[in-house]
Amino acid sequence: MKSSKDLAQRIDPGYHRRRHPLRRLRLLLSLGLVAAGGLWVAASFAFSGERIYVRGGVARSHAPLADACDRCHVDAFAAAPDAACLSCHEVLPHVPAGKTPPDPRCGTCHAEHGGRVRLADVADGHCNACHLSHGTITSIEDHAQFERAPLDQHLRFNHRAHLAKDLLGGPLACADCHQPQPDARDFGPIRFDAHCARCHAERLHPDLKDAVPHGVEGARLREWATAALVRAFLEDPRLAAPPSRPNAAPGRSPGAPPDWTDALRATTDAAFDALFTPGRGCLLCHEGDRGRIVPPEIPSNWFPKARFDHKAHRAEPCESCHRAQGSTDAMAVDLPGVQSCHACHGEGKAVATCAACHPYHPRDAAAWR
Repeated sequence: MKSSKDLAQRIDPGYHRRRHPLRRLRLLLSLGLVAAGGLWVAASFAFSGERIYVRGGVARSHAPLADACDRCHVDAFAAAPDAACLSCHEVLPHVPAGKTPPDPRCGTCHAEHGGRVRLADVADGHCNACHLSHGTITSIEDHAQFERAPLDQHLRFNHRAHLAKDLLGGPLACADCHQPQPDARDFGPIRFDAHCARCHAERLHPDLKDAVPHGVEGARLREWATAALVRAFLEDPRLAAPPSRPNAAPGRSPGAPPDWTDALRATTDAAFDALFTPGRGCLLCHEGDRGRIVPPEIPSNWFPKARFDHKAHRAEPCESCHRAQGSTDAMAVDLPGVQSCHACHGEGKAVATCAACHPYHPRDAAAWR
C-alpha cells in the first residue's frame, strides 16, 4: 500500500508555470471585458451625458423632460421629491389629512424610468398592499356588490309614465332629461325650468298667465300669489269674486271699485289647496304639506366610492344597464350591480383594474366622504 508521500511525488509542482490554451483564453477574455466596459463608460460620458445613470427611458408624458434631469431630481443621485411632481401635477392627496397610513410618495406607485409607459397605470398590487381588506379580490368576479348612495330623494317620480308611448306630447327619451356634462363623463343635474316646466307649469288660477315660481314656498309663495292675483284683478275685475253688488253701500258711489279683500283671500286659499293637495300641484312630485316642500336630494354620484365614465360607455344603449321602463318609484331606479359589468370587463375583456373605477386622486375635496 502506497503512503501519502509516495502519492504526493506523482504531482508535478511546476504544472501551473506551463502555458495552457484555456488559461490564456480566460485571461484574454477578462482583459477584453474590462477594456470594453471602460470604452462604454467613456463613450457614455462623451455622447450620452447623464443618461449613463438612467435605468430606462421616461414615460411618454415626460418625453420633453428626458434631457432635463434636474427638473425632477433636485438632488443628484436622489429620487425625485413629491414637490417636483406637484409643481406640474395639481392633484389632491390620496389619503385625507389626519388619516393613517400617511400618504405614500408619488414614486411609490408611479415609478419612472420604466420605459415609455403610462405612469397613471398602476398595478392592482399597489392598491392591495395597503387596502388589506381587498386582498381577496383578484378579479372583478370577486368584487363585492356596489354600495349605492342613499336612495331617499324625497321625490315622487315615475319613469314608466314618462317613457310610455301614450304620454301626452309623445314619450320621452333618456337624453331628454339626462344630458351629459361638457366632459361627457357625468350628467348634469335635473332642473325644473329646463326639464319639467314645459309640461308641469302650475298656475294659481286658470285665467292667470304667470306660472307659480319653482323653489319658492311658505310666506314668500303667498306674497307672490297675492301680488299676482292683485295684478290679475286690476287687469280684469271680473276675476274677483264675489262680484260687486248692484246697489252701492252707503257713502260709496255706484262706480267705486269692489272690496277685493275677501275675494283675494278666498282665491289665494283655493289656489294653495290645489297646489298642496296630495297627488296634485307641487305634491305631484314633491313631499311636503301646505306651503312647505321637503327639499329633494338627488345624488350627483350614485356610487360615491367609485367613478363611472359614461363617455367610455357611450356605445352602449342606456337600457343595457338601466331598466327604467318599469320603474314607478324614484327610489327604486334600477341602478346596475356589479354583475352587469362582468359581461364586458374581466380577464381577456375590457380593463378591470382597481384604478379604472376607484380614483386614486379625487378631482375635488368633496370626493372624500
